[in-house]
Formats: sequence, C-alpha cells, structure tokens
Amino acid sequence: KHPDKPLMDYEAFFRERQEARYGGKAGPKCC
Repeated sequence: KHPDKPLMDYEAFFRERQEARYGGKAGPKCC
C-alpha cells in the first residue's frame, strides 16, 4: 500500500502509456 501517492503513480503510468500510444513522445514504446 502507498498512502504517499495512491493515484499519482497510477496517473503517471497511465499518462505515459497514453502518450506513448498516441505518439506524444518520440519513438515507439512497447506495452
């Protein structure tokens, strides 16, 4: 359990995946 940042981690992870999926960052990412 992480009471420090429960949603921050998830949000960051989701955002990174979305950006990589939509091509926000240069270079394709796996998964």
